[in-house]
Amino acid sequence: ILPTNGNADLVMSLYTGLSPSPHELIKLAHRMDAFRLVDAAEETRLMVLKEAADCLAGGLRDEPRRSVVSRISDILAIPTDAAINAVFEEKPIISTQDGVAQIGRVRLPRSAEATPKSSFVMTRLAAQVMERVAVCVKRNEPVLLVGETGTGKTTLIQHLASLVGAPFMAVNMSQQSEAGDLLGGFRPYA
Repeated sequence: ILPTNGNADLVMSLYTGLSPSPHELIKLAHRMDAFRLVDAAEETRLMVLKEAADCLAGGLRDEPRRSVVSRISDILAIPTDAAINAVFEEKPIISTQDGVAQIGRVRLPRSAEATPKSSFVMTRLAAQVMERVAVCVKRNEPVLLVGETGTGKTTLIQHLASLVGAPFMAVNMSQQSEAGDLLGGFRPYA
């Protein structure tokens, strides 16, 4: 649900890769209110809340993110406890059947050759991150997972790729990595 009444600047900020501020998140919630989301079913408003939290507050630490989610829930007339539960405590359901991988609120097409890794342990946090990544995959948005070595970033993406039957190639990066490591470059030839 995106505004279509001249609010292109806010909509563009969602897709340019820029990180909007918490102020923009509250602004987005107020604008969504203009579309009578308060009259919508609570399930719809929770979906809007999850999308807004992912798009605009996904990079925030836990407490600031909770604060932003709480403020948005007030605007969308969602009980704070329900909002906090939906965004932070609910474990997305992940299933595969009939050529579709259901990853929380997202459905991705699944190839016939897909063979999910059975050794992956789907904790609540892993399922939440996988759902957020799957939303980005569905919308063709770039994703950058950042964290300490050995926390499961690569394994999570490998498992997502195996669920949908997509090819997977790992490229290890470090602080010394350069654009040329991914894109290639010219080297003098003697």
